[in-house]
Amino acid sequence: GNRSLDVLFADLLWVNVGWGAINLLPIEPLDGSHALRSALNPLGVEPAEKICSAISWVTLAVVLVLGFVISMPGLIFLAGWVAISRIGGAMAQRKQRQWQSKLEESARLLSEGNVAGAEVIAREVLTAAPSEWAILVATELQMWCDVRAHDGRWALARLDYFRGRAPLQPELVGAILAKNSAGESVLPKIRALAEANRWSLDTKYVARALVTAAAWSEIVSFVEETKTEELDDQQLNQIEAAVFFAGHYASALALSELRFRRFSSVGAAYNAACSLTRLKRFDEALTWLQRAVDGGYQKRQELEEDDDLAPLRERPEFHQLLSRMK
Repeated sequence: GNRSLDVLFADLLWVNVGWGAINLLPIEPLDGSHALRSALNPLGVEPAEKICSAISWVTLAVVLVLGFVISMPGLIFLAGWVAISRIGGAMAQRKQRQWQSKLEESARLLSEGNVAGAEVIAREVLTAAPSEWAILVATELQMWCDVRAHDGRWALARLDYFRGRAPLQPELVGAILAKNSAGESVLPKIRALAEANRWSLDTKYVARALVTAAAWSEIVSFVEETKTEELDDQQLNQIEAAVFFAGHYASALALSELRFRRFSSVGAAYNAACSLTRLKRFDEALTWLQRAVDGGYQKRQELEEDDDLAPLRERPEFHQLLSRMK
């Protein structure tokens, strides 16, 4: 009876003290390695990782040798299991980095306009299917390639792949719909996609998608329906600028007027004057320019050099406004 109790006590002592002490060794993924990494973090993340990894391997080798010396199978098993796990993890990380490098190369080629090269790499990653993350990124890249070089139908068919996942870039959704709408309304399609794919879309997302889809008239009606807190002055300015530089001055004017009503923005008044000048409605443009100056607009050099306002410089009212500025 006493022998059994001695064995039980020894086992309990080993489980509670021995394994606890082993857990404090600086061997990844034991707690000791996390404590060591925290202590070395002031050196920088990368140096700390390298030092921790080196110490971990050395400690692991010492534990393995010690297990053989004192004939302790449990220690040998632990060290062997950790070593195999670390080697497997290192190999997986190396492959992940290789695929990540390929995806970054594909994105770089796409940004440089080399759609064919980007598409080749994206297809290579999709064929290998190394991980769900890599498949998602490669699919998104190939969708961009399809929109830019083809008719966008392949990209449209792949939208279902993102069902229940995070929504795609709004610019990509807008570009796909622009290719496949054929003059039809885009906004209902964006909302239908969101509902079908269980995407939670905010106002900014929808607005960016509409801009990319070049759905100019829909942008105005959509923004008019939004609440003031859904789009701030800066966000409205970005949408307004995109519409203006696309040459849709009437829609840009409507957005400038809306922005001025909501935020009393002198920048919106100035932009309204630019749109009205482009529309050759010079008297109205001067009225809006006066609102900007009355509101505190003081960028005199911009007024003197902005090509959008060039026709107004022949008007005496324009020079009167300039004289009021510092």
